[in-house]
Amino acid sequence: MIELLYLVFLILVSAALGQRILGFIGIKFDKELEKFIFSMPLGLAVLAYITFFIGVAGFLYKSVLMAILLLLFVFLIKDVKSALFTLFKFIKGINKKGLAKRYGIGFNFFTLVIVFLLVFILVNLIGSFVPPWHFDVIAYHLAIQKIYIRAHQIMYIPYIFYSNHPSLIDTVYLVGLLLYNGVLSNLLGYSLAAMIVLAIYSFCKRFFNSMVIGVLASMIFYSFPMVIRGTRTSHIDVQFALFVFLSLYGLFIYFQSGDKKHLVLSAIFAGFGGSSKIFGPIAAIGIFIVLGSYLLLRISKNKIQYKTVIIRTFIFCLIVGAIILPWLLKNYFFTGNPFWPAFNDIFNGEYWDSEHQKDVSGLARKRVLSITNFIRLPWDIHTQTGSAIGNIDYDEGIGPYFMAFLPLYFFLRKKHKIINILFLLLFVYLTMWFFLSHVLRHAIYSWPPIAIISAYVIAELFKNSYISKTVKVLLIFTFSFNLLILLAATAKSMPVALGLETQDHFNLKYPGSIYKASKFINSNLPENAKILLFRDTRGFYLDRDYVWADPLFQLYIDYSKFRNEDDFYKELKKIGITHILVNTEFEWRGQIVYEHRYSPRILSMMDHMLKKYTISLYDEDGILVNELKNK
Repeated sequence: MIELLYLVFLILVSAALGQRILGFIGIKFDKELEKFIFSMPLGLAVLAYITFFIGVAGFLYKSVLMAILLLLFVFLIKDVKSALFTLFKFIKGINKKGLAKRYGIGFNFFTLVIVFLLVFILVNLIGSFVPPWHFDVIAYHLAIQKIYIRAHQIMYIPYIFYSNHPSLIDTVYLVGLLLYNGVLSNLLGYSLAAMIVLAIYSFCKRFFNSMVIGVLASMIFYSFPMVIRGTRTSHIDVQFALFVFLSLYGLFIYFQSGDKKHLVLSAIFAGFGGSSKIFGPIAAIGIFIVLGSYLLLRISKNKIQYKTVIIRTFIFCLIVGAIILPWLLKNYFFTGNPFWPAFNDIFNGEYWDSEHQKDVSGLARKRVLSITNFIRLPWDIHTQTGSAIGNIDYDEGIGPYFMAFLPLYFFLRKKHKIINILFLLLFVYLTMWFFLSHVLRHAIYSWPPIAIISAYVIAELFKNSYISKTVKVLLIFTFSFNLLILLAATAKSMPVALGLETQDHFNLKYPGSIYKASKFINSNLPENAKILLFRDTRGFYLDRDYVWADPLFQLYIDYSKFRNEDDFYKELKKIGITHILVNTEFEWRGQIVYEHRYSPRILSMMDHMLKKYTISLYDEDGILVNELKNK
C-alpha cells in the first residue's frame, strides 16, 4: 500500500502548488471545496509539465523527480499546512445532526443516492490497485511512458502511432510510473476521475444552489458504463473530461462575476484539455463558441465594448495556445509536422502518409454522413441501435439518461439560463463529433452537461409527488444495475487488489498469454535484444527494446517496399531486430487481419520468413517467439 503514501504526497504537493498558482493569478474562492477542485488538477498538470521538460532534457530519473517534488514540498510547506488544517477543520466541524436537519438526510431516497455514490467511489478505489492489464494501457498509455523511463528521456518513437499525440494525462501517469509503478499511475487516474465528481457537485451547488441536483448529477455521471470502465485504470478519457469541464466551470464563473481572472482560469484548463487528447482542440472549440456567444450577446446589449471583446478573446486563445505549444513543438522536432498526424500532406512529416491517415480515420468514423443519421443520433446513443450501421460504436452506452430526461426539459415551466447554455454546448459538441467519429467516448466531454441537465429535470419532476415516486424507483433500479456492472467488472480483479493474489498470478490470467511470453523474453533473451511485435502491440511488460509491426499504425517498417520475405528479412536486420513475437490468434472485431492492415500478402510474407530466416524459441497459447538468424 505504499502507493497510497505516494498518492497522498502527490495530492498535497499538487493542491499546494495549484493554490499558489491561483494566488499568483489573483483568483480566490469562498468555498474550500471549490478551491481544492481547481487547485489539485492544476498543480498535478503543472507537475506533469515539469516531468515533460526534464524528460525532454534527458534527466528522466526517479531521483531527479523526487528531488524536485521535495523542494516543492519545502517551498510550499505553508500551503500544505493550510490545506491540511482546512481539511481537519472541515472534518471536525461536521455536525451530523445539523446536516440531517438541513438537508433532510435520513433513511430516504437522497441518502440512498449518497450511499450509491460512496460505494461506487470505494469500489473504484479498490479496483485502482489492480496492475495494468487493459489493452490500450499496456499497448501505449503506459507502454510509451515505460520506453521513456528506460531511455531516461522523452524520445522519438517512430513506430508507435500514439507517441506523438497530445499526452498531458499520460505524462501524469509517467509521474506515477517513474516514482513507483503502474498502480500509482492508476491511482492518479482515479484521483482525477474522483475530482470530476466533486466538480460536478460543486458546480451545481454554486449555480443551482441545490445539493440534490449536485449529488444526482455526480451520481448520474459516475454511473455511466463508460465512466465505470475508465475511472480506475490508466486510460485518459474521464480525466480529459475533467479538464474540459473545469474550463467550462471557470467560464461560467466568469459569466457570473465578470472578473477576467476567471476567464484566464477557463483558458488554462481548456489548454490542458487540448494537451490531453487528439479530440482536445474540439472540446476547446466548444468552450470558445460558448464564450463567443456570450460576448456577442453582451455587445448587442451595449454592456461591453468591441475592444474589450477582442482583447479578452485574444488572451483566451493565447493562453490555450501557449499551453498546447510544447506538444506541438515536440511533434515538430520529432516528425517535422506540429499537428502530426493531421495535415501531413502540408508538412510532409516522417513515417506517415495520406493513405495511412485515411485508413486510421476510417476506424474513428464509420458512419454514413446523412441527415437521417444525424437526426437519429440521440436515439442511437440512447439505445445503441445504431451500432449495426456504424452510427455509434459497439458497447458504449451511457444509460437511459440521454432520451429519458433531456427532452423533458422543454416541457418544464421553469427554465434556467445555465441549462440553456449547456444544451447549446451539447448540440455543438455532438454535431462536431458526428462528422469526426462514431466512438462515443471521443465525445466524453459532453457527458457532464448530460448529467447536469438530467439532474435538473429530475429535481423539477420531484416537485410532483406522483411522478416523484416513479422516477425515484427508476433511478434506484438504474443505479443498482450500473452497480452490478461495476461489481462484475471488478470481481475478477478484487483478489489481487486486496492483496489476496499476487500480481504475477493475476497477470498470467489478465492479460495472460502476452504477459507469459514477455516473461519468457525478459528471462531468456539478451539485454540488447530488439523485438518485433507482429499482430500485437502490447509491449508494456517487456524489458527489452521492441518495435510495432502493425502496418496500419506505423510506416517505420513500410511493407509496400517488400517484394518477398527476403526483402522483409533484410529490412529487419537493417533496423536491428533480433527476435520476432507473433500473436497468431489475436483478432478484434475484424480490424486486425484485413486488407488495409495485416493483409494476406503480409501474413504470407511473415510465414515464409519465419520458416526461412528464424529459429523457434517459444510457442505457447498462440504466441510465437522466434530468433532472427544471421546470414
